[in-house]
Amino acid sequence: LSLHLYGCRVIQKAFEISDIDQQIKMATELDCNLFKCICDQHANHAVQKCMECVQPQYIQFIYRRLCGKAKMLSTHPYGCHVVQKMLEFCKDPQIMDRFITEILDCVRELSVDPYGNYVVQYIVEHGGPRYRQIIMLKLAGSIVQMSHQKHSSKVIEKCLIYASYHDCKLAINEILSAGGGQTADHLVGMIIHQYANCVVRQMIDVVNDWQFNVIVDVLRRNRDTLVKYAHGRQVIAQVERLLNGMAPSPDSFGQTSSSSRLL
Repeated sequence: LSLHLYGCRVIQKAFEISDIDQQIKMATELDCNLFKCICDQHANHAVQKCMECVQPQYIQFIYRRLCGKAKMLSTHPYGCHVVQKMLEFCKDPQIMDRFITEILDCVRELSVDPYGNYVVQYIVEHGGPRYRQIIMLKLAGSIVQMSHQKHSSKVIEKCLIYASYHDCKLAINEILSAGGGQTADHLVGMIIHQYANCVVRQMIDVVNDWQFNVIVDVLRRNRDTLVKYAHGRQVIAQVERLLNGMAPSPDSFGQTSSSSRLL
């Protein structure tokens, strides 16, 4: 039934309304063909509903079976959703630590994967500071490269939102110093890139004052180039809004200081 387009909906409803004994019996049946169900376009929803509705202590046998398969499941179009459900509902610290460690061991590979990146994003957002710090350490040295890739750029964006101030600062410094020269003009290439521009825009929201001034300086020197591109105009507009917010009130001569002028 779980493998059937309509049958899987009945099983999901059964998990929602059944008592615990019936839920455990159904979970045991799913466990007999667990990986077949997880990798099926219909039955994966039954497995997810099982994890949502059955108290985790009663289906630890399912969670244990997933250990050792984290990478394979995270890169599967249906398995990645089941992995995220396990991360949300499994409460056993030993199982979770083992499972998440498997994911972190291949975090770079998963970050560039069209399905695995969602698993990494979930851990960054919900996994707690220890796991975030490990992810940031493993991604260090590849921040700029990953910012240019469709899937991993989303991971970098999430890291800039949820990582600690210290880890964010290191990641942003890595981006700003990637050019290896005295300026950060290499940012121009990121700003006009279809994926990296989103990382830059998120970065602007969390930079410290020194980092912000570096970005403003790049925009001022390269404005004529940037305005030719839609992404460039968007970044300029974002920074101008921030500069407007920081600008002091006009002085008695109706002028504002040069530092607060728009780009």
